[in-house]
Parts: sequence; C-alpha cells; structure tokens
Amino acid sequence: MGFRRSNEDARFSVLWDRFRAENVELMQESGIPSDYFEDRRLFDDFLMHGCLDHHPDPTGFTIEQLDLEQLLASARLAAAYFRMGFPDPCLMLFGTLIDNQIRAAAKKE
Repeated sequence: MGFRRSNEDARFSVLWDRFRAENVELMQESGIPSDYFEDRRLFDDFLMHGCLDHHPDPTGFTIEQLDLEQLLASARLAAAYFRMGFPDPCLMLFGTLIDNQIRAAAKKE
C-alpha cells in the first residue's frame, strides 16, 4: 500500500517552497541556521521554542544568540510565514506583546 499526501500537505509543501524562495535574503539576515529551513516542521519548532525542542539540533542554536538586527529580521520572517498562509504553531519567540504584534502585522498586509 502506498502513501498518499493529503491535499493540505501538498498545498503546504508548495507554499513552503515558495516561502523559502521569496524570503532567501530575510532568512540570511535573520541569523537562524539554514538547517532550520530544510523542513517546515523544524521552522515551526523554532517558532514555538526559539530553538529546536522537538528535533535533534547539533548546532545548539537558540534565539538568545541573535543580535537586535537579526531579531528584527526574524520577526519579519515570522510575519511573512503567517502572511503566506501557514498556521500559527503557537509563536512564542519574543513574548506575548511582540508575538501578537507579529500576528497582527501578518493580517494587515
């Protein structure tokens, strides 16, 4: 018996490829390790925890390692992700106030 992806999985796969293609510069500016963009589940894990909490991470990276410019780029990247139509995996990167502002900014554009 073969495995068949759901329509939603297929749609998100196409969206993920598009998101990465359209946000290459922002991904680089964010300082987030490129490995985190290999799979949408890794990026969701990062958005939830500021690191990879549910996946192996040989880099040991955490959001606390980013400088202000990288944090701002990461916030813009999260807003772009939501704007693209991805569901919120429970964003918890910057604290409630800023996380809510990111969600609101994604809805405005």
